[in-house]
Amino acid sequence: KDAPVLLEITRWLTALAGLYREEDFFADFCAKILVPCCAPVLEQLTWEVRQDAEEDYHVAALRAAVLRVMSKAPVDGGQVATPETASSVGMPERAAEMVRDHCSGGSVIAPDLRLAVFQLAAKSKVQTQENYKVMHARLQREDISAEERRDLLESVAAFGGHEDLLSEVVEYALSSVRVQDVPIFLAPLASSSDAAAGALWARLTSEFDAFWEKYSGVSFLWGRIIDSIVGAQRGADKIETIKAFFEGKEMGTATRSLQTALERVQERLDRLSRERDTVAAFIAK
Repeated sequence: KDAPVLLEITRWLTALAGLYREEDFFADFCAKILVPCCAPVLEQLTWEVRQDAEEDYHVAALRAAVLRVMSKAPVDGGQVATPETASSVGMPERAAEMVRDHCSGGSVIAPDLRLAVFQLAAKSKVQTQENYKVMHARLQREDISAEERRDLLESVAAFGGHEDLLSEVVEYALSSVRVQDVPIFLAPLASSSDAAAGALWARLTSEFDAFWEKYSGVSFLWGRIIDSIVGAQRGADKIETIKAFFEGKEMGTATRSLQTALERVQERLDRLSRERDTVAAFIAK
């Protein structure tokens, strides 16, 4: 009933989903907290605005935010992990159908919902390769808006969360994405899974001179690339590994970005250390 308050709650849930993503209790966190909080809201809002309805900005933003939060939940057998009564069962597949219809010239997805639906479709484990090809092909078109291109960049990158597509998505990011678009692509790719973050780190460390030559000449690009890859790393052993790799290297305009990313990795480790046992025990009740 209070869309701005619910919108703020979805932001907190999104942040927590990112924090707990690789924890053993993450599936239970989504099934017992994240999805039950969001599913009733989505039931009230429905996926699309009624044609005869005028809608407050906060309500439209809330709908998109709820769908984005739901896209963080793990998928099992093609369905978002959720209690049996939740309305989110089959959500990734419904989103994928909407995307295929949108890309084939059928029903157009509203701009304020587009990114949320695209990202939810990228979670689907049903026809994953086909979904990727459809969205990838759409991204190559010259007649789409700049806003849709950005949404597609972020969403095609999210397919890196699928093990069978990870190598292809990483290669596309570093060889085919326009240089100015690389930071837009790398951030969601690096955060899609630990495997994706690890793959990007491996490429950065093994091809550092090539990264430097290609990207360091543009300050905002180089800093954001370093921030995206380094900031997505997890594990207590990573801090020292990262510091050791960059020791003595010229970082140019990315010096501050590297430091900020390292601080973010350490803050995430510290917070998880403080919260892990308490949250796991609460969810287990």
